[in-house]
Amino acid sequence: MQSVNNATLGEKFLRVTLGGFFLWMGFLKFFAYEVNAVSGLMMTSPLTSWFVNAFGNTLSVGIIGVVELLAAVLILVGFQNAKLGAVGSSLAILTLVVTSTFLVFGPVIQEGHSFPFLSPMPGQFILKDIPLLGAALWLFMSDRSKT
Repeated sequence: MQSVNNATLGEKFLRVTLGGFFLWMGFLKFFAYEVNAVSGLMMTSPLTSWFVNAFGNTLSVGIIGVVELLAAVLILVGFQNAKLGAVGSSLAILTLVVTSTFLVFGPVIQEGHSFPFLSPMPGQFILKDIPLLGAALWLFMSDRSKT
């Protein structure tokens, strides 16, 4: 019985923190310093550079911000509706898969070094997307099992 309570508490904590993370990151996408940083990273990847070329820096990053805010709201709605929570987690998975590719294409190695020496920014910052991807995937699978 104790493990069920711990699992429930862990899932609630994960939902709040993942939802909060995406609220925060989505909100920041509407400020110039974030637009400059994110669009610069997006231009390094063949998966996302077309998006910036098509929509421009501000709009492309703003669209990502809207997707992240939507993911956050749906993840948090997952407390009451597992189907919508799964949709939110799938949006989170999508954004995290894309941003994780910046580890391959972006300027993430510390100048004067080679792998595995990631630069503090953006390398180490982007590295956090890997465990966040695992958390989003776990939450998605949990919500899907409830529907």
